Amino acid sequence: GQPVTSLVYSCDELESHDVELWVRDALGNAKSCAATINVADDDGYCHVLPAVCAAPYWMDTALVDDVVCHILWVDTAQNLHDWPLLTYADGCAILDTLPPASSFSVMPEKNTNPLNGVSTYDLVLISRHILGLDPFDAPWKWIAADANRSGSVTTFDVIEFRKLILGIYDQLPANTSWRFFTADCEFPAVNPLSGYCPSEQTFFTMPLWNYPPLIQFKGVKIGDVNGTVILNSVQGASQEERSAPVTCALPDRVLNAGESIDIPMMLTEPGAWLGFQFGLRYDPEQIVLEMVDSDILPEFDGEALNEPEPGLLQCSWYSALPVYVQANDAILHLRLKAKRTLRLKDVIELSDLRLASEMYDAGKHIRPFQLQFMKTENFSTFYPAYPNPTTGGVTIPVYSDGPAAINLQVTNTSGEVLFRKNGQPIRGEQLLEVPETTMPYTGVYFWQLQIGDQHHSGKIIKN
Repeated sequence: GQPVTSLVYSCDELESHDVELWVRDALGNAKSCAATINVADDDGYCHVLPAVCAAPYWMDTALVDDVVCHILWVDTAQNLHDWPLLTYADGCAILDTLPPASSFSVMPEKNTNPLNGVSTYDLVLISRHILGLDPFDAPWKWIAADANRSGSVTTFDVIEFRKLILGIYDQLPANTSWRFFTADCEFPAVNPLSGYCPSEQTFFTMPLWNYPPLIQFKGVKIGDVNGTVILNSVQGASQEERSAPVTCALPDRVLNAGESIDIPMMLTEPGAWLGFQFGLRYDPEQIVLEMVDSDILPEFDGEALNEPEPGLLQCSWYSALPVYVQANDAILHLRLKAKRTLRLKDVIELSDLRLASEMYDAGKHIRPFQLQFMKTENFSTFYPAYPNPTTGGVTIPVYSDGPAAINLQVTNTSGEVLFRKNGQPIRGEQLLEVPETTMPYTGVYFWQLQIGDQHHSGKIIKN
């Protein structure tokens, strides 16, 4: 055959190869000998450059994208230098350059989209951990729950996360969106925040092919204690499981110009609840939101609400212990004032722009939250009892569009009826007075109110 005057080996053939060498003179005399060729890559052209990657603690099969990796090094004048590394679409950075120093460190960071994976359900889980009801079962959850990097998990962390959820904070003031640690470091199982794991890996400077092919870190999304963060574009939407939706009914009624009315948000099913969150969009050119209150949810106050912009109300309420709500009980009351005559359903709707509208039941199921406007000919409602807590009596304002009989009773914790009032049918607003003598001792009392065929209930705290 044709003589082969040269051999070319690729990077896939870095090994020993047996060959025969032939020579032939002008007279056609030929002779051969066997030889062994060692194919080597002394300059490192065939070596894969080291990759710097970060995976979440709870999942080894996925990578965190949009991570910025840095080379940190100090020159002879003790000046700190920071070089960013090129990051590829899979989320990994490539160590393709080395500093003019004897050693350097590699450190990843990510401080974008702080609300990713964080919801009011995380506040429920953190609160239950603090109270010892459901202690965290993995060390990374302690780190995720430490909003202010104080080295402990307290109710202050819960408050900070709720400010983030409600839009009071754009980002946590004392923490980043993610924290990363070297993959081979393990936090102690007991009180993980007392341990230490470095957030950077340090190396001596040497040829690139001498470094490990994978420099790996583990990441924690701050605020996300149940691992629902969307890690990358490949993962897509959150895979968080959802149960059947919860319906909250509002009356489909007309508000006249200048009219101020209390609108109940009533659950259509009974249940025990650990929390909820939603955004409520309304038209500020047509209505004024004067007040939001609850007569049955413990610790519901102004800290559960925020209006980041005109016409958008954000709400986040949670409880470590389940709160039972009867069907058709109002979890919230919206006091609205109409600037012009309008229909309520035309000016109010849920908004998922920042918060997913959802509720959390006692079984720790996450259930979508939806509004339904109910047609009613004789709409009736009540305003929360005030003052509450009280040192004397209380007043319960009631309202009805049409004639409706009123029955009110107050009981103690033993169920003994202490006060009863049966009123004549009313139209419009009326004030129901519960005298101080009804509640002679400090403690909790309960009231039940019937307006027509609608039933309402609540509690009174006597100081």
